[in-house]
Amino acid sequence: ETGYNTSGNGVMGVNESVQAKYIPRLLLEQFVQGTRRTFVYQLIDALKPDPNVWDHWLGLYRHDGTAKPAANAMRNADGSLAPN
Repeated sequence: ETGYNTSGNGVMGVNESVQAKYIPRLLLEQFVQGTRRTFVYQLIDALKPDPNVWDHWLGLYRHDGTAKPAANAMRNADGSLAPN
């Protein structure tokens, strides 16, 4: 289980564009290392996220349901690098 916080307050977090670069690379690195399962935590940010609570901001989608760049990056990963 892994993920990147995008709270924007700089506490153990990254901005949304960095999260969009890190998540696909992280999954590819896990695959290359032979990790059988990697879970991205979490799908959506907390309903009423507090900027001071780091785990309210781990989602691929914002609390209002709009996609963060990381969600778009994952959606655009078409599997063309997957082995046959």
